[in-house]
Amino acid sequence: MMSLRLQSALVLTISLLSNATVVAFRTQEVGDVAIRIQTSRFRHGAIDSRRALMLYSAISAEQPESSLSGLVNGMLEAHKEIAKEAKEREDITKLSSQNPGMPLLGSDGVYNILNEEQLHNFRSAHADKLVILKFSSPVCKACRALKQKFRHLNDAPHFVGQPVVFADIVISNNKNFKDSFREYVTKQLNVRQIPSLQFYSAGNHLVNTVGCDPETGCSWTKIKQQMVEFVQKWAPEVKRSSVKEVVGILSEDMESITHMKPSGTPTTASTSLLHAMHRRIRAVLFRHRDD
Repeated sequence: MMSLRLQSALVLTISLLSNATVVAFRTQEVGDVAIRIQTSRFRHGAIDSRRALMLYSAISAEQPESSLSGLVNGMLEAHKEIAKEAKEREDITKLSSQNPGMPLLGSDGVYNILNEEQLHNFRSAHADKLVILKFSSPVCKACRALKQKFRHLNDAPHFVGQPVVFADIVISNNKNFKDSFREYVTKQLNVRQIPSLQFYSAGNHLVNTVGCDPETGCSWTKIKQQMVEFVQKWAPEVKRSSVKEVVGILSEDMESITHMKPSGTPTTASTSLLHAMHRRIRAVLFRHRDD
C-alpha cells in the first residue's frame, strides 16, 4: 500500500507539473514543425485537480511504490531545474542588454545565443573559426546532462588552443508561446531533434549535425568523439586561411608602397600605410593568437 506521504507528494507534484505522458523520447510539434525532444517526465504547465487525481489513480494502479517514488523525485528535480534555468536565462538577457547584438560569453566558456540577430553576428564574428552550436530545450533531461558536459570544453585537452568556439541555443517547446527564433531554428537551420549539435567551418559552412540515438539515447562519448574528429579535420584548414589572409594584406599594401615616389626619408603617406598594415596584421594574429 502506498504511504500517505507519497500519495500527497504525487498529487501535489502532478498538480504543479503538466499534462504529458510518461515518456523518455517523443516527437512533439514545435511551431509548425515536428521535432524530437528528449523530455523529462512532464512538461512544465498547469493541470486541474480533477485531472491530477485521475492521473494519480491511473499511475498508482499500475506502478509499485518504489517506481512512484522515483517518478515523483524525477518530476520535482525537473521542476527545480526548469526554474533554475529560467533564472539563468533571465540573468543572461539582462547582461546581454549592454550589447544586445552579440551573445554573452558565459564563465563556462560557452556563448549564450538568445535570438536570430545574435546568431548571425556571432557566426560572422567567428568566420575565421570552427563553430559548434548546441540546441537545447528547458524541459529536457538529456539537455541538462549535456549542458554539464559542455562546461569549460574550451579548456579540454582536445580543444584548448584550437580555433573553435562553443555556443548554446535554448528554444521553448511550448506551442502556446509564439517564438520567432524557434521558428527560425526549426525551419531555417533545420533542427529536428533536441538536444542536437551543428558543426560549422568558417563560421557559416555547415559540416555536420549530431543528435541522440532514438533507441539508445544520448552517448556523451560518441558526441565528444565526433566533436574531436570535426576539430582535427577542419582546424588545419582554418589556420591556413588565416595565413593566407596575412599574406594577402602584405601583398596588397606592399604593392601600394612600391608605387609611391621614392624619397630619401619615409613620407607621411608611406608611414601611415605601414601603420595601417601593421594594425591589420595584428588584428588577424590576435584572432588566431591561440591557434
